[in-house]
Amino acid sequence: MQRRIYDVPIPGYSADVAYYETNAWKSSSLYVQFVTSVQGLDRFLVNVGTDRAALKNGEITIDADEAEKVGWRLGGDEDWAGTVFTQKQPQPELEITVDFDNRRHPKVYVVSTVTP
Repeated sequence: MQRRIYDVPIPGYSADVAYYETNAWKSSSLYVQFVTSVQGLDRFLVNVGTDRAALKNGEITIDADEAEKVGWRLGGDEDWAGTVFTQKQPQPELEITVDFDNRRHPKVYVVSTVTP
């Protein structure tokens, strides 16, 4: 249910799936991470309404404060790409950052935020 509200469709056969939800008066967020295949990443991006071309190399779209809430360490020497997918209200905004350190099995980090 949460993944539908926050528009985070995790592809089948993904591994190391974890999520954390925060709620406040002004906004609520769902933090999601998972490891998938290259095809799974493409399916995920299409299902949320974007594609791989939207990922900008070297971009980490999840800020340090958000990452710290869930213990994510984003950046470093690895190969990263990211995008922010903004939708019309009441749909959530999705901050997507992908770690391509393992090209065959990228790790996806998503912060989906809804505002009433």
